[in-house]
Amino acid sequence: MRTLPFALLALPLFAACASPYARCVEEYSGDYLRLNAQIATTQGNIDRGYAIHTQSVPETVWEQCPRFKDGKIIGYRLCPETHYREIETPVVISVPSERDRLKRLTRDRAALQQRHDSVIEQCRMAHPPK
Repeated sequence: MRTLPFALLALPLFAACASPYARCVEEYSGDYLRLNAQIATTQGNIDRGYAIHTQSVPETVWEQCPRFKDGKIIGYRLCPETHYREIETPVVISVPSERDRLKRLTRDRAALQQRHDSVIEQCRMAHPPK
């Protein structure tokens, strides 16, 4: 869990490294990309015959922590540290309902496709490759 704050602080730095074209596409393609992710998840559920529920579970681990006096380490003690692990649990689904959902999502994606293609073209025109 100690790396999470660093990772969150680093996100804007990584985003800043993306090309102007990539930032443009990312900014205006959110709905389309989320829809694609939902389609992939739904298709995976149908293929498996069940959904997967993921949750983070805290675990307390005892680690050695330094003891300080006047800025110097004078020894070690045990201290609790919370770590998180992800647990995946199968969930029963109705495959026919998931197929209906997949059809709806696919229809919605087709409706967004033209707008998405237009956005990609606008980003390409605004930020041509060098």
